[in-house]
Amino acid sequence: MLLKYGVRGLKNMALKQTKYLSILRGINVSGHKKIKMIDLIKLYEDLDLKNVVTYIQSGNVIFSYDAKNEEKLKLLLEKSIKETYGFSFQSKFEPTKKSQIS
Repeated sequence: MLLKYGVRGLKNMALKQTKYLSILRGINVSGHKKIKMIDLIKLYEDLDLKNVVTYIQSGNVIFSYDAKNEEKLKLLLEKSIKETYGFSFQSKFEPTKKSQIS
């Protein structure tokens, strides 16, 4: 990829990506709907999401993506988790503001 775009091109691509926050409600509560965060990170990365970080065992995930259709991405995440773990959950998904996450 470096040969194709060069350092400047890669930096510009990274700058165009939006940071998102997804909150998976009801994950890892009282021993129910358990998902290891390392597995959740892998699931997000397998969907081509970048810079994936989780917050403790909460199901809160921060990631970068150059999505044009945020609702489609939300549905894809929910579907992937349901197919992988076999349960549904409520989720919140939104772009972050620079002041929210550094």
